[in-house]
Amino acid sequence: MLGRIPRIVLVAGGVIVLVMALAMLWLKAHEDELVFAGAIIRQHLLDFLPADAKLTAVPVEKSPDLAGLVFRAEPDADNGLDTARLGNYRGIRRL
Repeated sequence: MLGRIPRIVLVAGGVIVLVMALAMLWLKAHEDELVFAGAIIRQHLLDFLPADAKLTAVPVEKSPDLAGLVFRAEPDADNGLDTARLGNYRGIRRL
């Protein structure tokens, strides 16, 4: 028979293998949800730029420029800060 320490090591190893197998099974079962989550999140986005947004490009060394939208603050609430959103805005039309 096995001693106490080898039995503990075997049980702990078995539990670890079981937990890893369960995690892999869960990931495999939810693979489509995880892979396509970005597309689902972006489904609500508009195809048009807001009228007050300014499309700009941020140069990136050794890479295509990063597109950005700059939103100016309302004149009555202007504290000198504007909002910039960076991302892929290719194919979006202005209102």
